[in-house]
Amino acid sequence: MCGRFALTASAQQIIEHFAIGGGFCTTPRYNIAPGSFVPVIRGDGQQIDFLKWGLIPTWATDKQLTGNGFMNARMETVMEKPAFKSSFLRRRCLVLANGYYEWQPQGDRKQPYYISAMDERLFAFAGIWDSWTNPNGAVIETCAIITMPANANLMSIHERMPVILKPSAYQTWLDRRSLQSTLLALLASSGDIALRAHPVTTRVNDPRFEHPECLNAL
Repeated sequence: MCGRFALTASAQQIIEHFAIGGGFCTTPRYNIAPGSFVPVIRGDGQQIDFLKWGLIPTWATDKQLTGNGFMNARMETVMEKPAFKSSFLRRRCLVLANGYYEWQPQGDRKQPYYISAMDERLFAFAGIWDSWTNPNGAVIETCAIITMPANANLMSIHERMPVILKPSAYQTWLDRRSLQSTLLALLASSGDIALRAHPVTTRVNDPRFEHPECLNAL
Protein backbone atom coordinates (compact mmCIF):
# COMPACT_ATOMS: atom_id res chain seq x y z
CA MET A 1 0.00 0.00 0.00
CA CYS A 2 1.00 3.64 0.04
CA GLY A 3 -0.23 5.57 3.06
CA ARG A 4 2.24 8.48 3.22
CA PHE A 5 4.61 10.15 0.82
CA ALA A 6 6.84 13.18 0.40
CA LEU A 7 7.20 15.85 -2.29
CA THR A 8 10.20 18.10 -1.74
CA ALA A 9 10.87 19.23 -5.32
CA SER A 10 10.70 22.93 -6.17
CA ALA A 11 8.21 24.32 -8.67
CA GLN A 12 11.05 24.76 -11.17
CA GLN A 13 12.13 21.12 -10.80
CA ILE A 14 8.53 20.02 -11.38
CA ILE A 15 8.24 22.23 -14.47
CA GLU A 16 11.46 20.85 -15.93
CA HIS A 17 10.81 17.19 -15.15
CA PHE A 18 7.26 17.09 -16.47
CA ALA A 19 7.67 19.73 -19.21
CA ILE A 20 4.66 21.72 -18.03
CA GLY A 21 3.78 25.38 -17.61
CA GLY A 22 4.16 27.36 -14.40
CA GLY A 23 1.62 29.39 -12.51
CA PHE A 24 1.45 27.21 -9.40
CA CYS A 25 2.99 27.35 -5.95
CA THR A 26 4.40 24.46 -3.96
CA THR A 27 6.27 24.07 -0.68
CA PRO A 28 8.23 21.02 0.52
CA ARG A 29 5.96 18.38 2.04
CA TYR A 30 7.66 15.74 4.18
CA ASN A 31 4.72 13.69 5.47
CA ILE A 32 1.72 13.83 3.16
CA ALA A 33 -1.24 11.87 4.54
CA PRO A 34 -4.59 10.82 3.07
CA GLY A 35 -7.07 13.67 3.15
CA SER A 36 -4.42 16.18 2.02
CA PHE A 37 -4.71 18.07 -1.24
CA VAL A 38 -1.90 16.83 -3.46
CA PRO A 39 -0.51 18.11 -6.78
CA VAL A 40 -1.34 15.98 -9.79
CA ILE A 41 -1.05 16.22 -13.56
CA ARG A 42 -3.97 15.07 -15.69
CA GLY A 43 -5.71 15.76 -19.00
CA ASP A 44 -3.27 17.09 -21.58
CA GLY A 45 -0.43 16.98 -19.06
CA GLN A 46 0.25 20.71 -19.20
CA GLN A 47 -0.70 21.92 -15.75
CA ILE A 48 -0.80 21.14 -12.04
CA ASP A 49 -4.11 20.58 -10.26
CA PHE A 50 -4.62 19.94 -6.55
CA LEU A 51 -6.89 17.00 -5.67
CA LYS A 52 -7.85 15.52 -2.31
CA TRP A 53 -6.08 12.22 -1.66
CA GLY A 54 -8.79 9.64 -0.99
CA LEU A 55 -10.90 8.79 -4.03
CA ILE A 56 -14.66 9.19 -3.65
CA PRO A 57 -16.59 7.66 -6.57
CA THR A 58 -19.14 9.91 -8.26
CA TRP A 59 -22.01 7.69 -7.11
CA ALA A 60 -20.91 7.34 -3.45
CA THR A 61 -23.46 7.97 -0.68
CA ASP A 62 -22.10 5.87 2.21
CA LYS A 63 -20.87 8.19 4.97
CA GLN A 64 -17.73 6.19 5.73
CA LEU A 65 -16.71 6.16 2.07
CA THR A 66 -17.49 9.81 1.44
CA GLY A 67 -15.58 10.75 4.57
CA ASN A 68 -12.34 8.90 3.87
CA GLY A 69 -12.38 7.65 0.30
CA PHE A 70 -9.91 5.13 -1.13
CA MET A 71 -6.25 6.10 -0.80
CA ASN A 72 -5.09 3.13 -2.93
CA ALA A 73 -6.38 0.98 -5.78
CA ARG A 74 -4.83 -2.42 -6.47
CA MET A 75 -3.45 -2.90 -9.97
CA GLU A 76 -4.77 -6.46 -10.05
CA THR A 77 -8.40 -5.46 -9.47
CA VAL A 78 -8.62 -1.88 -10.73
CA MET A 79 -10.72 -3.06 -13.67
CA GLU A 80 -13.04 -5.13 -11.47
CA LYS A 81 -13.95 -2.72 -8.67
CA PRO A 82 -16.91 -0.41 -9.43
CA ALA A 83 -15.21 2.36 -7.46
CA PHE A 84 -12.19 2.36 -9.80
CA LYS A 85 -13.11 0.99 -13.23
CA SER A 86 -14.54 4.16 -14.75
CA SER A 87 -11.70 6.29 -13.42
CA PHE A 88 -9.10 3.83 -14.70
CA LEU A 89 -10.58 3.96 -18.18
CA ARG A 90 -11.30 7.71 -18.36
CA ARG A 91 -9.70 9.68 -15.52
CA ARG A 92 -6.03 8.94 -14.94
CA CYS A 93 -3.43 11.24 -13.40
CA LEU A 94 0.18 11.49 -12.29
CA VAL A 95 0.66 11.96 -8.55
CA LEU A 96 3.93 13.80 -7.94
CA ALA A 97 6.40 12.54 -5.32
CA ASN A 98 10.04 12.28 -4.32
CA GLY A 99 9.52 9.24 -2.11
CA TYR A 100 7.09 7.36 0.09
CA TYR A 101 6.94 5.65 3.47
CA GLU A 102 6.29 2.05 4.36
CA TRP A 103 6.19 0.27 7.71
CA GLN A 104 8.03 -3.01 8.38
CA PRO A 105 6.72 -5.20 11.22
CA GLN A 106 9.44 -5.83 13.81
CA GLY A 107 8.10 -7.86 16.71
CA ASP A 108 5.42 -5.85 18.45
CA ARG A 109 6.26 -2.61 16.63
CA LYS A 110 6.56 -1.30 13.11
CA GLN A 111 9.62 0.49 11.77
CA PRO A 112 8.96 3.19 9.15
CA TYR A 113 11.15 3.33 6.06
CA TYR A 114 11.55 6.11 3.53
CA ILE A 115 11.76 4.81 -0.03
CA SER A 116 13.00 6.92 -2.91
CA ALA A 117 14.79 6.71 -6.27
CA MET A 118 18.50 5.94 -6.07
CA ASP A 119 19.29 9.44 -7.32
CA GLU A 120 16.51 11.00 -5.19
CA ARG A 121 14.87 12.33 -8.36
CA LEU A 122 11.28 13.42 -8.72
CA PHE A 123 8.88 10.79 -10.05
CA ALA A 124 5.17 10.10 -10.48
CA PHE A 125 2.80 7.50 -9.08
CA ALA A 126 0.11 6.15 -11.38
CA GLY A 127 -3.11 7.69 -10.13
CA ILE A 128 -6.80 7.80 -10.90
CA TRP A 129 -9.27 10.53 -10.02
CA ASP A 130 -12.99 11.20 -9.75
CA SER A 131 -15.38 14.04 -9.06
CA TRP A 132 -18.02 13.87 -6.31
CA THR A 133 -20.72 16.35 -5.31
CA ASN A 134 -21.41 16.57 -1.60
CA PRO A 135 -24.90 17.10 -0.10
CA ASN A 136 -24.32 20.86 -0.07
CA GLY A 137 -23.66 20.91 -3.81
CA ALA A 138 -19.90 21.43 -3.60
CA VAL A 139 -17.83 19.51 -6.15
CA ILE A 140 -14.83 17.70 -4.66
CA GLU A 141 -12.16 16.18 -6.90
CA THR A 142 -10.30 13.25 -5.35
CA CYS A 143 -7.60 10.76 -6.32
CA ALA A 144 -6.11 7.39 -5.43
CA ILE A 145 -2.67 5.87 -5.99
CA ILE A 146 -2.46 2.53 -7.78
CA THR A 147 -0.38 -0.14 -6.04
CA MET A 148 1.26 -3.38 -7.17
CA PRO A 149 3.16 -6.30 -5.59
CA ALA A 150 6.48 -5.08 -4.19
CA ASN A 151 9.61 -5.87 -6.16
CA ALA A 152 12.27 -8.19 -4.78
CA ASN A 153 14.27 -5.36 -3.19
CA LEU A 154 11.34 -4.08 -1.14
CA MET A 155 9.44 -7.26 -0.32
CA SER A 156 11.17 -7.58 3.06
CA ILE A 157 9.69 -4.23 4.11
CA HIS A 158 6.15 -4.60 2.74
CA GLU A 159 4.37 -6.80 0.21
CA ARG A 160 2.93 -3.85 -1.76
CA MET A 161 4.36 -0.72 -3.37
CA PRO A 162 2.92 2.17 -5.37
CA VAL A 163 3.17 2.00 -9.15
CA ILE A 164 5.96 4.41 -10.12
CA LEU A 165 5.73 5.27 -13.80
CA LYS A 166 8.73 5.73 -16.04
CA PRO A 167 8.90 9.20 -17.65
CA SER A 168 8.48 7.60 -21.07
CA ALA A 169 5.08 6.30 -19.90
CA TYR A 170 3.64 9.60 -18.66
CA GLN A 171 1.83 10.60 -21.84
CA THR A 172 0.50 7.10 -22.51
CA TRP A 173 -0.94 7.00 -19.01
CA LEU A 174 -2.64 10.37 -19.40
CA ASP A 175 -3.91 9.82 -22.95
CA ARG A 176 -7.62 8.97 -22.85
CA ARG A 177 -7.19 7.10 -26.14
CA SER A 178 -4.83 4.53 -24.62
CA LEU A 179 -6.19 1.00 -24.79
CA GLN A 180 -6.98 -0.95 -21.63
CA SER A 181 -4.48 -3.63 -22.59
CA THR A 182 -1.76 -1.00 -23.08
CA LEU A 183 -2.46 0.54 -19.69
CA LEU A 184 -2.42 -2.77 -17.83
CA ALA A 185 0.84 -3.76 -19.55
CA LEU A 186 2.32 -0.39 -18.60
CA LEU A 187 1.45 -0.95 -14.93
CA ALA A 188 2.83 -4.48 -14.92
CA SER A 189 6.19 -3.35 -16.33
CA SER A 190 6.72 -0.50 -13.89
CA GLY A 191 8.10 -2.40 -10.90
CA ASP A 192 11.74 -2.50 -12.00
CA ILE A 193 12.66 1.08 -11.08
CA ALA A 194 15.77 1.26 -8.89
CA LEU A 195 14.74 2.30 -5.40
CA ARG A 196 16.51 2.59 -2.07
CA ALA A 197 15.07 2.41 1.45
CA HIS A 198 16.31 3.49 4.87
CA PRO A 199 14.73 3.47 8.34
CA VAL A 200 13.47 6.80 9.64
CA THR A 201 12.10 8.23 12.85
CA THR A 202 8.80 6.92 14.18
CA ARG A 203 7.71 10.55 14.41
CA VAL A 204 6.42 10.14 10.86
CA ASN A 205 3.67 7.99 12.40
CA ASP A 206 2.03 11.28 13.37
CA PRO A 207 0.62 12.89 10.21
CA ARG A 208 0.88 16.27 11.92
CA PHE A 209 4.68 15.98 12.01
CA GLU A 210 5.93 17.82 8.90
CA HIS A 211 9.68 18.33 9.12
CA PRO A 212 12.81 17.49 7.07
CA GLU A 213 13.71 15.11 9.92
CA CYS A 214 11.11 12.73 8.45
CA LEU A 215 13.53 11.85 5.65
CA ASN A 216 16.72 11.42 7.71
CA ALA A 217 18.21 7.94 7.89
CA LEU A 218 18.63 6.50 11.39
